[in-house]
Amino acid sequence: MPYPQSTNSLNQSKLSNLQTLVLVYILLLCINPLSQIKIMGIVTTECEQVCAVAPARLYKAMAFDFNNVMPKAIPNFVKSAEIIGDGGPGSIKKLVLVNGYVNQKVDVVDEENYVYHYTVDEGSVLSDLLEKVCYEYKLVASLDGGGCIIKSTVKYYTKDDTQLSEEFLKDNKEKSAAFTKAVVDYLLANPNYN
Repeated sequence: MPYPQSTNSLNQSKLSNLQTLVLVYILLLCINPLSQIKIMGIVTTECEQVCAVAPARLYKAMAFDFNNVMPKAIPNFVKSAEIIGDGGPGSIKKLVLVNGYVNQKVDVVDEENYVYHYTVDEGSVLSDLLEKVCYEYKLVASLDGGGCIIKSTVKYYTKDDTQLSEEFLKDNKEKSAAFTKAVVDYLLANPNYN
């Protein structure tokens, strides 16, 4: 059945191009069936930690002074750290670890609301199971006014349809909490850091 004549801007040339694209898509599906197309899964975990450091101070250490604080806070894990860019969205934070490396791409920096997001999509910490991991942090002042609540969401993007075990998720949640605690402990031990 021929296509009806269109009164809008869609002309025969555009229809012909559309038909060609549809045909190419169908051919690609025959060459590369859907069973071979990678489908990524997402697993999300959430955590809250209470700490005795004011949100502005902790936020500065996590978001802006990362390259100085991390090697001091976790020297048995982080050899060095550097920031490529101005520290804002799009910047890369590179950690050289004792056993490898990791690159963090800064996604969101909202100093006013103490929100900080980054994505790890390169490095030795990504196992064969993961395509990338997205970390989202929000610091909320505690009611006593001295400390804060660290709210974190971690999104694991798995390769293909890989399933992550409860043990894997628990282990990674504990590691993330331990890293945050190490930064908090460093700040508490160094009251002149501002």
